[in-house]
Amino acid sequence: MKIWTNKSAMWPNELWREGIPIGNGIVSALLNGGVGIEEIRINRFDRWENGKDVSLPDVSNTLAVMRELIAKKDYISANTMLADALKNAGYAPELATPMKPQIVKINFNNTSPPKHYKRGIEVDTGEAFVSYKISNTKVKRKAFVDYSSNRIVFSIISNNPIDINIDLTDAYELLFSISKNEFKSMCREEKRVYISGLKNVTLVFGFQIDFSQNDDPKYDQLISLHLPKYKKAIGESQLELKNEERSTQDLLDEAFENEASAELIEKLWRFGRYVFISGTAANGYPFAQYGLWNGVENAPWSQNVANENVQMIYWHTFTGGIFNLVKPLIHYYFNKMSAFRVAARNLFGCNGIFVSVYTTPKNSLPAPVVPVIVNYIGAAGWLSNMFYEYYMYSQDQELFENEILPFMLETANFYVDYVTFDSDGNAQIVPSVSPENSPKEFIPNNFKENMSHPNPVVKNSTADYAIIKELLKNLLKVSDEYRLGYDKKQVWENLLVKIPDYQLNEDGAVKEWMTSDFHDNYYHRHLSHIYPLFPGKEITDKCNLYYAFGHTVDLRVLGGMSGWSFPHMACIYARLHNAEKAAECIDELTKSCLLPNLFTLHNDWRQNGITLSFDPAPIQLDALMGTINAIQEMLFFSSYERIEFLPACPKRLNKGSVYKWYFPYGFVNFKWDRTNKYFYASVTATRSFTCKVDFPEWSGEKSVKLTLSEKQSKVFCTDKVNTQIR
Repeated sequence: MKIWTNKSAMWPNELWREGIPIGNGIVSALLNGGVGIEEIRINRFDRWENGKDVSLPDVSNTLAVMRELIAKKDYISANTMLADALKNAGYAPELATPMKPQIVKINFNNTSPPKHYKRGIEVDTGEAFVSYKISNTKVKRKAFVDYSSNRIVFSIISNNPIDINIDLTDAYELLFSISKNEFKSMCREEKRVYISGLKNVTLVFGFQIDFSQNDDPKYDQLISLHLPKYKKAIGESQLELKNEERSTQDLLDEAFENEASAELIEKLWRFGRYVFISGTAANGYPFAQYGLWNGVENAPWSQNVANENVQMIYWHTFTGGIFNLVKPLIHYYFNKMSAFRVAARNLFGCNGIFVSVYTTPKNSLPAPVVPVIVNYIGAAGWLSNMFYEYYMYSQDQELFENEILPFMLETANFYVDYVTFDSDGNAQIVPSVSPENSPKEFIPNNFKENMSHPNPVVKNSTADYAIIKELLKNLLKVSDEYRLGYDKKQVWENLLVKIPDYQLNEDGAVKEWMTSDFHDNYYHRHLSHIYPLFPGKEITDKCNLYYAFGHTVDLRVLGGMSGWSFPHMACIYARLHNAEKAAECIDELTKSCLLPNLFTLHNDWRQNGITLSFDPAPIQLDALMGTINAIQEMLFFSSYERIEFLPACPKRLNKGSVYKWYFPYGFVNFKWDRTNKYFYASVTATRSFTCKVDFPEWSGEKSVKLTLSEKQSKVFCTDKVNTQIR
């Protein structure tokens, strides 16, 4: 599987945005693919700069005052109170950012323009490639990051001798080795290397690499060491829809003119998974907004952002069979729990933990000091529910007992302390933020959303209620097995029954804030209040509010979106079995926020009215990760009670096959051809289970109840003639 384009990077002054990414979760590189000058930006996961946690003052006395103001409906005064109290106490943390990459420049001294240019990535091997012809000279360049040694390996092969010079001025941290391959001469200066008469050479770069064991590296030798570990990292899961090996530029042009093709959808799935496993590792940090490929220093929004973005990055890992890479995320947040306890106590006077939306390897306490961040209480619960899902898929008992369960318990402790009750005994969440929206009452007239947050701090966010409900239900599921105690169970059960039912507004949509004080603001990029339907699984097609949740998404206004809004909406529409709407969301992403290298942007910069429109349109790879999950949601759904094949398969995906996608108790393989009414599936149990299995409607078969023991499999196949599953 090659993903390629026939043009070099083109973004003015920031060619790195359209570079070819390679990495192993520890070390990364971006290649611009220039014919005259190749710039290679090289980074490591632990190269972070600036940023500091400062002592968090105790401002917990503000909570009671805020609640009094909110009771009087003075939301404007309450909105800034906590942030102002922190600032007045001198609290001024600084968020860290990834360091500027080390840059290697290779000048190819070309004298005429290229022909037959191609650059891209070999997903099956993790190799980047650039090839072209100049006059009678054919040049092929390849590169990969070695999974066995953290080395960046770069090969140049030419059928005729060429001259190059390598500029290491901006690569002062890197060590560098050159193979004794085919070239006439080489001259090394302090920061430059000149090679003449080159026909074949292997260059190796790295941070703290010991070259004494192999001072004459060869590309073929090094990739033979790399491939076994790379193939293990990318996993066995597969998706085949259509592959004509067209360029991404052609596919994007077609999508802009009409719709995203089956080939582009498959490439997005494959490339996204490749980028994910290249951007995080078991012994590294979680996958951040840029992965490991920030091309500049102080890249905006490069932190881990846990009010949507972190979660979206990891949604796909469970069905996609790479849930082992959720472990670095769990370790990362678990290791910050002492700071999270301080935050819960000093901000709100509560037990348990408060997880800040923004964190970095150097930051654990709340930052930046703005209302929408310091008042958002949902991050810990949202993460807890993901960590529990990891446990259900992996059955990693040790990690559950040592890190996941303690994290869940302390999150629940916070919510038990934080939630209050009204005069009727209903649970209240005051104050409460629905990321990162504000009720319509606080939106200025003729407002066109930018990134401002007029008045997000209000009360009774639907998303907060949903997150708390899911957390408590998960704890109750394991309470007996882990002897969590009758007292705890009783507290959780009592809180659950006092959480009010979801409410509808005057338009018949699910309210974003469960109070009569506000009207919903539809011009917004976040969809957090859809949580009970997605990413949660509380609302199903058997629930009364199922279609109301769908109507809620329909009311979101195009133009208020960000790039990652589209895969989020696609996932929601897939849960609603609305295949064409789900596919349209991917279309909208491809028309607005997708670059030729398949990197995704936060917003469209071209004023097409599809998204928010402002410069500089930062790269945010969460949209790419969310698209992987959206594709999976369209083709396969699973919960602890149910498996559904092709729940929202759009017409353009009329034929395809899936290999080794996972559900909580095992994995599935399936293939389909809707034109010929052919469907095949096998279900294999990794542990015993009983669940309902739903088939595509066109197969003509009704649902079945399936019971399997560990290692058992069941095959279903639709006969082409009588469409019966046997």
